[in-house]
Amino acid sequence: MDPVAVINGGTRGIGKEIADTLEINGYIVHSFGRDTCDARDFELVEEQAGKLGRVDVLVNVAGEFHSCDFVQEDPSWLSAMIMSNLITAWNWSRTVLPGMRKRHCGYILNISSMAAKRVRAGCSSYSISKSGMNALTEAILRENVQYGIKATAICPGDCDTHIGQGIAPGEDLITLVDISQTVVWLLSLSKTAIVPEVCIERRGRYL
Repeated sequence: MDPVAVINGGTRGIGKEIADTLEINGYIVHSFGRDTCDARDFELVEEQAGKLGRVDVLVNVAGEFHSCDFVQEDPSWLSAMIMSNLITAWNWSRTVLPGMRKRHCGYILNISSMAAKRVRAGCSSYSISKSGMNALTEAILRENVQYGIKATAICPGDCDTHIGQGIAPGEDLITLVDISQTVVWLLSLSKTAIVPEVCIERRGRYL
């Protein structure tokens, strides 16, 4: 039976690259964006998950980014980014975990950011939301590893997306393939190998 993967935020960018790569690797992939399942709404996520049945792999990619000096930032941005970058991942994780526990297997991969590890000026709220995603990943792992469930936070630096392209030249950015192949590598590991976090920096930070 082919494994089933859900990509929360899988309709564009990093999420679409991951979805396409998993399909090539034999997964049945269900990709959702805000237009198909607004993951900020827990009841909508529950309803959608109920239609899918088994979920073996969940990849949380959905999110948003705003950049501004801390004292000039619109207060609504923090709430919006926590909702998009953290709550959507919580909603999907909370929904699929009971089934994973019952089957004693499953993997939740959260696409976080190096912004969760180090704060860049002008990105405070984004960093706060991504730090929360790392904490969510650790909580999932701690409370579910005994059920054979894994969880990993993947923390890339500046990627070849519209956000990263405004920070560094394209040739200096982490490729989307780098991220999708990291997901494939993690899924290939034995059940005894636990990887709580993967950090991927772009080369330019070391030059």
